[in-house]
Amino acid sequence: MHRLVMAGDSWSVGLVMPTIDALADLGFDATLTWEATAVAGSTAAQWVTNDGGKLLALDAALDADPPAEVLLLVIGGNDLNREINGGWAKLPKFFRELALDDIRDDVQNLIGYAMAGRPDLQVVMVGYDYLHYDFLQLYVSLPGLDQQSYNEAFIALEQRKLGIAQANSRVHYAHNLGLLQWTFGDVPHPPFFLPPVAYGPGAVPAPGVWPTYTPFPGGLVQLPGPLDYLPDGIHPSLEGFRVIIDHTFAQGLEALMLHEPWGPSP
Repeated sequence: MHRLVMAGDSWSVGLVMPTIDALADLGFDATLTWEATAVAGSTAAQWVTNDGGKLLALDAALDADPPAEVLLLVIGGNDLNREINGGWAKLPKFFRELALDDIRDDVQNLIGYAMAGRPDLQVVMVGYDYLHYDFLQLYVSLPGLDQQSYNEAFIALEQRKLGIAQANSRVHYAHNLGLLQWTFGDVPHPPFFLPPVAYGPGAVPAPGVWPTYTPFPGGLVQLPGPLDYLPDGIHPSLEGFRVIIDHTFAQGLEALMLHEPWGPSP
């Protein structure tokens, strides 16, 4: 039997049931451990400082019987949103980059902690997709940006996470920027101005996958994620999360489950 652990923020929570369903649909005899490690609202900074015993929970999840083969990690988005909420957009570029580097370092240190003493563990960072900035602004203060610059902030974060994966053969990155745009298309949603016109599935570039990840990002950086599949502006719908985890399996998670190198399914 295979065992995987899902850890991270509210996106990890949303991915739990779609991942369980995808494992079954692909015919894997596998269990997913998530109960103490998928923590809505959590940040990479909280994880690496063991806030609330998070590292202890991760240890317990990874070392249960049988030991976990794969850690699925979704983290860093709340760190970035907290930076933006605190005025990140108004900082000089040097300090914006430094803040992004700090998030990367926390993610990298968390991964290093998970891998230490577990030589067979594979780590998969499940990347974020574009959020809906204007909708989020209705209930979250994210000052100083617009949809494109907000997307670009997440692109910069995801590029750093990709760099972590490229530097370690047991760490992998699933690229999802633009995936929901490419899969579903979108239509106007007044009173929001974006997208200005409807576009259909496949009308924008698909996110690139290993080994070149070209294009990076996918989709159109000027546009939000499709609101019909991102109903609160930040969390995909159940169908949206299933698309994301299916794409993660196709990018290389299925290969890992078969004890093959990370890479796209044929």
